[in-house]
Amino acid sequence: MITQQRVVLVTGAARGQGFAIVQRLRSDGFLVAACDVNATQLGEAVDGLRDEAVIAIPLDVASASQWQAAVATTVAEFGSLSTLVNNAGVLHRASIADESPDGFEKAWRVNALGAFLGIRATLDQLRGAEGAAIVNTCSTGAIRPFPNHIAYCSSKW
Repeated sequence: MITQQRVVLVTGAARGQGFAIVQRLRSDGFLVAACDVNATQLGEAVDGLRDEAVIAIPLDVASASQWQAAVATTVAEFGSLSTLVNNAGVLHRASIADESPDGFEKAWRVNALGAFLGIRATLDQLRGAEGAAIVNTCSTGAIRPFPNHIAYCSSKW
């Protein structure tokens, strides 16, 4: 079954670039599931919009089960899902010599694994949507290395 409703799930949506993406997509007519690990900040941002076509869904993008719940909530609220914007990311600064395995892994879990889990979790919905799209936010750090950004740049690449 092909659906025509334009519904987007945006990660990293509580502030900054993510919240700007939410606002732009809403102004373009999308119904928006705004997702972020910071549930309090996300709720305040979405409540401030005063728009029933934008819902707040807490989501740790490194959790497969939370992805399943976010997709289920989006579909239950809006009836479908046609677009995924993988925008969540963590900027972690450390040189190779100073980087810890935990810091390196956290950057990769959010910036790379999170995007993969999002694609996997939304795939069935996107396959049934007309004009479906996946947008993975990158960084100039993916193509031009920055000093003391080994985890961030490599995970964004």
